[in-house]
Amino acid sequence: MDPEFEEDYDWNDDVYSKGRYWLIEEPYSEIYEDSNYIKILIELPSVRREDIKVKVYGKRIYIVATDREGRDFYKEFTMPFSLKKTQVKAVLKPRTLFILIKKNDE
Repeated sequence: MDPEFEEDYDWNDDVYSKGRYWLIEEPYSEIYEDSNYIKILIELPSVRREDIKVKVYGKRIYIVATDREGRDFYKEFTMPFSLKKTQVKAVLKPRTLFILIKKNDE
């Protein structure tokens, strides 16, 4: 999956629609770390690839998604270092979004 990354990101653009706000759920997630990578697993059942946005801004990663039932999900992670788009890879598998972050971009 090659999600659309944007350097300048205002999450309000994704949670405000047609003059009203709506309920947003925070999906379950786990973070693992080794010497080279930070790995994030986010549970997103019934979400299609085209309904997920993964965005990188500074030290933060933002995930916004909508499932097939119309429920909206939002999750934000802050890393201990600034990120570049080339350091972040996202892959959608059934029920789970995997995000792999390379610690040292060379």
